[in-house]
Amino acid sequence: MVMYHYDCNVILGHPLKKRSATDIVTTWKALNAQFMTKGYKPNLFIFDNNFLGEFKKALLDHDITLQLVTPHVHRNNPAERSIQTWKDHF
Repeated sequence: MVMYHYDCNVILGHPLKKRSATDIVTTWKALNAQFMTKGYKPNLFIFDNNFLGEFKKALLDHDITLQLVTPHVHRNNPAERSIQTWKDHF
C-alpha cells in the first residue's frame, strides 16, 4: 500500500500480505498513525475503483472524506504518480 500526503509531500509505503479487507485496514491504520504522530491529520482519501466496504467504515470512523476515481482514468488520481515515484525509488 502506498499513501501520498500532498501537504507534506511525503510518500509512505507498506507491504500487504494479501489484498483482504482486514489487511488493508490494518496497514492503513499503521500508515495513518505515522502521519498523526507528526501532527498531520489526513482529511481526504482518493481511492481507485477497487473499493472495500470495511475500509470505507474505517475512513468514516476517523472522519475522513472518501473520493473515488473513475475507472481506467489514471490521470485523475494523484496517487498513481506517487506510486510510480515510490517504485522508482524503491
